[in-house]
Amino acid sequence: MKVQQIWISIACITWMTILVGCEQFSLSERQKVVQASHDAVCKTKDLNAMKPFVTESSKPILEISTSITSLSQIFLGNTLSDRIAVECQSTKIGFVDEIKVNEQRYIVRTRQTGAQEVKESVLILENGAWKISLLGL
Repeated sequence: MKVQQIWISIACITWMTILVGCEQFSLSERQKVVQASHDAVCKTKDLNAMKPFVTESSKPILEISTSITSLSQIFLGNTLSDRIAVECQSTKIGFVDEIKVNEQRYIVRTRQTGAQEVKESVLILENGAWKISLLGL
C-alpha cells in the first residue's frame, strides 16, 4: 500500500511540474527578473509594479511613461489597467535566448505568444542584483 501511495505522489508531483512549467526551473537569474517584472505588472495591472525590477536610472523614465499613459487614457477612453489586462490575458512571454555582453550586462530576448517580433531587455548588475535598464545603458 505504501509503495502505491509513493507512486501516486510521484505521479502528482510530475504532473504539477508539467502544469506549472518546467521552464521556471531552467530560467537564468536574468530571465527570472524579466519574468517577475512581467508577472508583477500582469498581477497588479499597473506599470509601477516594475519599479523593484528596474535600475535606479530607469525609475524616472518609468514614472514619466506611466504619467503620459495615464494622461492619454483621458483622451482615448481605455484605462491602462484595461489594456494591461487584455495584453496579459492574450499573451504569454517566451524566452528566445540570452546574450552576454559582459559580466555586468546581458540582453534577454523574448517573444510573446503568436508574435514574430523579438523584444530585447537589457539587464545590468546593479548593487549585486540584476535589474532591467529601460534606457539600455
